Amino acid sequence: MELGKLSKTINEFSGYLQAEKGLAPETVSVYKTVVARFIRVCATRSQDLFLPPDWDWEHLDKRVLESYIHSLRVEEGWRPATIIHHAGVLNRFFRFLFLRGAILRNPARHLDIPPPGPTGPLPQGSEEAVRQMFALPPAGLDEARVQLLLELMYGGGVRPSGVYGLQEVFPQPDGQTLRLVWQDHTVDIPLAPEGMHRVAAYLSLRKDCLERLGKSVLAGRGEPPPFWVSVKGKKVGSGGLAKQVRLAMESAGLSGGGSALRLLSAGHFKDRGADVRSVKTFLGQKRLSLLDRYDNQDYQQVAARLRQIHPRQQITSDPSPPQDRKK
Repeated sequence: MELGKLSKTINEFSGYLQAEKGLAPETVSVYKTVVARFIRVCATRSQDLFLPPDWDWEHLDKRVLESYIHSLRVEEGWRPATIIHHAGVLNRFFRFLFLRGAILRNPARHLDIPPPGPTGPLPQGSEEAVRQMFALPPAGLDEARVQLLLELMYGGGVRPSGVYGLQEVFPQPDGQTLRLVWQDHTVDIPLAPEGMHRVAAYLSLRKDCLERLGKSVLAGRGEPPPFWVSVKGKKVGSGGLAKQVRLAMESAGLSGGGSALRLLSAGHFKDRGADVRSVKTFLGQKRLSLLDRYDNQDYQQVAARLRQIHPRQQITSDPSPPQDRKK
């Protein structure tokens, strides 16, 4: 393909992103760099990508893109997250070409790219270290907040981002299940009695704090106070929550943050005899649910397994199925 035609198309793509999509100039510059790199590889290594010498836009099919992605992974050693970002930019570029009538279909629309995963060694830590981390009673609101953060990640397997973004929690009548509420969905998780006590302790101290202040943080807006609050009734952001989790772990000799604690929980769960499928369901692996939909029967089996052998789930009652769960 002629160099002039390539440059013209890239410039048109940049103008489209800035004028029609409203992207910032810095973002547009990154997109241009990604597309230019892909085109440069097509021009210099056309045979490796199964392209004819006189290739044009219509020759860039899914096989070409998969070969290019393979080179990024194997030859360049790029991380999966970087490759996914790169592929996303190319998907937008090919969609632009499709809208302009330069190609008949978007070859980047259904690329099979492995999801990002842990890049380092799995977190290490004994159950004794975890017990030490949970040993201190929630004497005040700050301590109760940290204990509940740890409980939801280690005992409930909830992702840190989900824990930090909680809007409300509701203990269920069975005394063994906690309903987590976000803006657009709810999820029920099984918790051990000790975990439910920590939930009750934080909710009670939070209520006392807000009542003592005599106002909500968002008074005047008609909005409820945030779920994670400080002793002054102010919202504790995700950065502050993550720091508190990390410091609590370090005090018990554990490294990492919320994600490491969650993986450590899954490791202890597996060490006690849990099968791989139970561990994956405990962690909420989306790729597993594509093969086998998560239903009430799955919940019953995994929750029962949790309560039987997980370090924080030493109860034997039958679990209740989740309610109002949205995919």
